[in-house]
Amino acid sequence: MAPEYAMYGQFSFKSDVFSFGILVLEIVSGQKNKCFGYGENVEDLASSIGKAGGDRWRAMSDEDKAQFVTIAEQRKKDYEKKMQAYEKKQSWNFKCCWRSVLVFWTSNVDDNLLLFDRGFPVVGQCVEIGVPMLILFVAFSQYLKHLQTKQVPILERFALLISVAVIWAYAHLLTASGAYKHHPEETQMHCRTDKANLIDSAPWIKIPYPLQWGAPTFDAGHAFGMMAAVIVSLIESTGAYKAASRLASATPPPAHVLSRGIGWQGIGILLDGLFGTLTGSTVSVENVGLLGSTRVGSRRVVQISAGFMIFFAILGKFGALFASIPFTIFAAIYCVLFGLVGKFL
Repeated sequence: MAPEYAMYGQFSFKSDVFSFGILVLEIVSGQKNKCFGYGENVEDLASSIGKAGGDRWRAMSDEDKAQFVTIAEQRKKDYEKKMQAYEKKQSWNFKCCWRSVLVFWTSNVDDNLLLFDRGFPVVGQCVEIGVPMLILFVAFSQYLKHLQTKQVPILERFALLISVAVIWAYAHLLTASGAYKHHPEETQMHCRTDKANLIDSAPWIKIPYPLQWGAPTFDAGHAFGMMAAVIVSLIESTGAYKAASRLASATPPPAHVLSRGIGWQGIGILLDGLFGTLTGSTVSVENVGLLGSTRVGSRRVVQISAGFMIFFAILGKFGALFASIPFTIFAAIYCVLFGLVGKFL
């Protein structure tokens, strides 16, 4: 059993490689791996053989080591080539793209009927922005993700940021050039970047505090309605947790992990009520889809992102700047990210 699986429940293809290696050592040495533990005096089969091999390696000259180093480097190159070929097979083709679009509608009927209004219909409200965003995001994240700069997959990691920045600038150019001056009011609301006039009206600094909108009130009808919404949110969160574990190549979350996540979600809803955010907290399915797009599953990334969100929430001008992004851009993102999540549910 791999140590990371025994201690933390983390599983990957490397765990199978470790287990196979232990099996080979047992066959070659004729001994069994009987213990697993910590400490300087604790030795199992793998550590004892590894120690003996390390002593022999240190006793070898550089000339004797060279042939083994050459073989190891060649095997590493072969492994990397095979992994790149595997990743190319996993990239979307047109069939998979259409399958994800269908899953957007069919994987969860109740939720997706609601999400449908935030997806393709909104893209249709401003085709000149929504369709380029949809095409650019799919192209960067699925077809051009293997392009690298200094061995860093820039388009795979930052496909969403690059796509949003390009289309946002394009939408601002259309707005500044007066392209929507004679269009209907609804079209301007979906396409223009200055329609809400948020940047001029937002304060530079605004620190939120509890009960800033007055003392809370209680209504039985609203309370039971909120309970029903929370139950639906718990079901959605459970599916999102499992989808995130699959996209991160981790083991399915056990019951106590699901309970802990739902408990923290409840604390978030309590804080939402104290600060008067009008909506409760739930798991962001879009971020789960972004995990599948960027292949980045890191707690540190989530923590840093949360810090940025808190920081920009205090600076009103910056928040208003991001709020000026046309919602059509987000609708195009939903069409891709919900499809990514849906195919893993």
